[in-house]
Amino acid sequence: MTKNLSLFVRLQLFWYSFVLLLTWALSFLGVLNRTNVLAGYALFLLIGIFLYAKEIYAEFKKPVRITFFKSFFLLLFVLTFVQGIASAPNTTDSMVYHLPRVMYWIQDQSVFQQVIRTTHDYMPPFAEYLLVNIYLLAGGDRLLFLSQWISYISSIFLSGLIARKLGSGKKISKLLMLLVAALPIAIVQSVSTQTDLVVLNLLLISLYIVLVDSGENKIKNIFLLGLSLGLGMLTKPTFFIFSIIPLGTLAIISCKNVLKLSRSGVVIILILTLILNFYIRQNINLFGNILGKNVLVKDDANVNAIFTVSATASNALRDLVINIPVPFFYDAISNSFEKAHSLLGLGLNDDRITFTLTQFSLSRIIYPQEDVAGNPIHLLLIVFAFLALFWRTSWRNRRPVLVYGLTMLSFVLFCAALRWQPFIGRLLMPFYVVGTITGGIILSNYKLGRIFVSLSLIVSLPLAVLFVLLNTSRPYVSYKHFLEKIPFPVSQNFLVPQAFWERPRKMQYFNPRWYWYEPYTQIVGNFVKSENYTVSFDLMDKFEYPFWVLLQERGLKFKSIIPEEVGSKTYIISTSLEPFEDKRYNTVCYATQIEYGYACLSKRKTN
Repeated sequence: MTKNLSLFVRLQLFWYSFVLLLTWALSFLGVLNRTNVLAGYALFLLIGIFLYAKEIYAEFKKPVRITFFKSFFLLLFVLTFVQGIASAPNTTDSMVYHLPRVMYWIQDQSVFQQVIRTTHDYMPPFAEYLLVNIYLLAGGDRLLFLSQWISYISSIFLSGLIARKLGSGKKISKLLMLLVAALPIAIVQSVSTQTDLVVLNLLLISLYIVLVDSGENKIKNIFLLGLSLGLGMLTKPTFFIFSIIPLGTLAIISCKNVLKLSRSGVVIILILTLILNFYIRQNINLFGNILGKNVLVKDDANVNAIFTVSATASNALRDLVINIPVPFFYDAISNSFEKAHSLLGLGLNDDRITFTLTQFSLSRIIYPQEDVAGNPIHLLLIVFAFLALFWRTSWRNRRPVLVYGLTMLSFVLFCAALRWQPFIGRLLMPFYVVGTITGGIILSNYKLGRIFVSLSLIVSLPLAVLFVLLNTSRPYVSYKHFLEKIPFPVSQNFLVPQAFWERPRKMQYFNPRWYWYEPYTQIVGNFVKSENYTVSFDLMDKFEYPFWVLLQERGLKFKSIIPEEVGSKTYIISTSLEPFEDKRYNTVCYATQIEYGYACLSKRKTN
């Protein structure tokens, strides 16, 4: 790999490439299991030592000087690492489809699916490839957070590298690294098993490669750019929108050499075709189309049903304002926001541009949760940078302005394409990070701008530590000590966040839906260890992964099958609003503690 790229970036691309190839190879042979993955990683280490040992050794020989800058990073890294390794995965998305998808792949010893297993099997799978590799290496889910945690650390360092390539000085680049490290949504996601930081990391790698290449279109750089773009697109559909940032930068800085740019385009398209081929073919086989769903249907949950300036403006307003806490004059501001929407000719919750069954509302506080945490300080920095552009008509270094402009364009396209949803902030992480980097560089050209960046940092750093300590999914400090004094959204479905070191790991899986813990445990208690079981899940809210954990913890040997394959010896595990009733089945049901639903275990009666 090309030597002018950072060793840190090259090591990551080496690992990501190995994950992709190893997962495909073992799946093709139908032998994706722990023994073979361990053997594969032994080979990975040997190749890595051969390729990078000297460079890694040289890096470790460099003298290390302890500074506040490094000390703060170390504090965040240690706090989040301990938090991740000592707590259980419990993000709703992970319980519903990320981790069940991984478990089915391990069961089938292949990622190449022949049947639809989860509600999101149409989604790009690379983030789950990382998870299945880590799960098999560790022999469990203890280290699964590393896929996001490593991406968090990488994104911080890449922010500094990108800032330097965009012309910032060392001091400003360090300040921007600290600001990126203090991004609230990134902090709380760094210990989760979500996919958004992986997307961010691959986007920053792509942008960094473009800036290193600097319009030369070297074949090695273009190959690595195609690789990082392909892996990003194989991770999440939103990457396609944000890829306009590195691709637009490449096109503009290379526009004087059309021949080289065209050659680069061909290379990138070929690499994307190779990487996305299996995913596209699987979607066609399982769903009958490339995307796995018809995004043009009127009631699609993700894509806007109308594409107008008003719809884009509404989504942009809601996507941005949801970041800003409104502790005072809440009703007046909410009413003014509704009036603004009436001027656009749209309702505040127009179902054509709003995620299904969600309602927009302002937030009184910054809620430290990995789906909805707001980023008000970073948003203000991006907005002030936009205003600062009008104070100067010419720029000696135009690249920060170029990348900033492409970031704003990607945000507009995002709002034009995708419906508003309460957890939009995590999907917009590339906007906040690249916007912070470029916006910070733009502001650093002004004395007042430099003061604002410094003040942003002074406020952000203590907030960053607070967000780690109060992460609602796995806090260091239990909320019972101050819940009455802070307006958190309390309801009968709400579990008061409890410190991860106080709450048993088995119960942490149920943090998003605590009311299922006892019924699930009672269901699993009906199984006897001495038998091999075939089970089928029929869960009303698809909250599936905790069942895998409980069944495996009990030492049961079982195989999960789809409903269409259910036979007379199959145990059906179901959840529903009412107890399951069918005279053909023997059934036992357990109610939730609150009035929510029932978990039932059924088996067909024998004649």
